[in-house]
Amino acid sequence: MSCERLFRPDLRTVPTIVLSGNDGCAVARSKEIKEMGIPMGVPYFKIKEELENAGAAVFSSNFALYRDISSRVMRTLREEVGYVEQYSVDEAFFGLDGEPDVISEALLRIKRTVETQVGVPVSVGAAKTKTIAKYASEVGKKTTGTSLMMGSHWLSEQAHIEVQTIWGIGSRTSQKMREHGIYTVADFLACDQARIDQLFGISGLRLRDELSEKSVHKLGSRESADVQKSIMSTRSFAKTTTQLPVLEDALAYHVGHVAEEMRELSVKARWLSILIGTSRHGDWLLRGGRAETLFLSPTSDTRTLMREAVRLLHTVYEEGVPYKKAGVVVGNFVDESVEQANLFEQETESDGQLMNTVDVINRRFGNETI
Repeated sequence: MSCERLFRPDLRTVPTIVLSGNDGCAVARSKEIKEMGIPMGVPYFKIKEELENAGAAVFSSNFALYRDISSRVMRTLREEVGYVEQYSVDEAFFGLDGEPDVISEALLRIKRTVETQVGVPVSVGAAKTKTIAKYASEVGKKTTGTSLMMGSHWLSEQAHIEVQTIWGIGSRTSQKMREHGIYTVADFLACDQARIDQLFGISGLRLRDELSEKSVHKLGSRESADVQKSIMSTRSFAKTTTQLPVLEDALAYHVGHVAEEMRELSVKARWLSILIGTSRHGDWLLRGGRAETLFLSPTSDTRTLMREAVRLLHTVYEEGVPYKKAGVVVGNFVDESVEQANLFEQETESDGQLMNTVDVINRRFGNETI
């Protein structure tokens, strides 16, 4: 939303909405749209007439623009604070030292600097742990733009914060919490450690520590992806090929393998690269190609990876060139247990269930059964 308005200042007070891929549904709404009662994710055809009557501005998702603005914001942050751990296209973590009043001043300075140099509004939250800091940022977004939650201030807020608003608590987990009488952060922290372990396992215990201001997710750490930095699948052809469909089939094979391996490791990738190469011997040595993309939200969904791999292939393929090799690489992993909302595309719980079902069938009846 902010990215679109950056180049259209005349829309600052105009109801503005951004649609998902293929203009399917609403994925980003201005304050004016929210006040109209239009919910997130509603199909566009259901609200089209209402938007037209309200004189709303409607945009299709512009991923290239969002990535460009994101890189500018992250670059400005690094100039201000040094190390920045980018979490998604529009979120990042960084560290600040000092007393609360010093940190509060730093938050204001950082906010003003980003908004001045990049031109988009940002919210900045600070706390002793990543989980609380992320919640503080959401509070800042709805208030002054900055929020500091530490010590007694955080303690006084816990009874008013619903568990489903906390980072890492998805719909299924929050439902389970409600079934056991846990509705707020205070309710959750009042549970003893043994009960949390029994209900939610190690992830629940880690969340309890984070909400108790004991940092578990350290800045710059990649506990979930330390097993390896990337996964590659490549293969040379028995004979060279100039046919695009053959290369598409080859990439489909490799995507299936890396996606399955990611799901086995319980990680999702932020980054995908495809490569097509020629023989090292002959006149076509330098005619191979490579292309890569960053995902707005990490994924291990075979279909998502497949679509992007084929799109990238079409950008580097040259007709008539005899290709000898094709492959894919995925990397920049995040733990799949951390549920991150996607502003620009709709992802449902059934997507993950479908992929898991495919894996179960393939393991039972043989690889590539599906």
